[in-house]
Amino acid sequence: MKNIYKFIVVLSIALVALILEFILKEPYYAKILITGTGILMSVILLKGMIDVLRSGNFGVDILAISAIAATLAVGNYWAALIILIMITGGDSLEDYAQKKARKDLKSLLDNTPRIAHKKTGDDLDDVPVD
Repeated sequence: MKNIYKFIVVLSIALVALILEFILKEPYYAKILITGTGILMSVILLKGMIDVLRSGNFGVDILAISAIAATLAVGNYWAALIILIMITGGDSLEDYAQKKARKDLKSLLDNTPRIAHKKTGDDLDDVPVD
């Protein structure tokens, strides 16, 4: 699942939970929804984190998953939801920045000169850059 889709799902669930808790006055269902989402997203993030750890990179994902588990364990499910929004939003921004940088670098490489001008005496000769 792409990170932007994770972010959209988490934001949608947050909106539904806000409506359940504060408009419909059903905090139990909001808690169940957020807790289920938190557990599911933690498992998905844990799978991705294990792949990253195997490659030798250590990131903030360990701390984030621990924070989600801890906030869910003590019943502070809104904090878990905020952490999920921050993680999925940050991952989505990273993907966007990486895609934009790749596109700009490709454009830069595509626009590199293919010929050079070599001056011999009073004449200019076109010479391949290769």
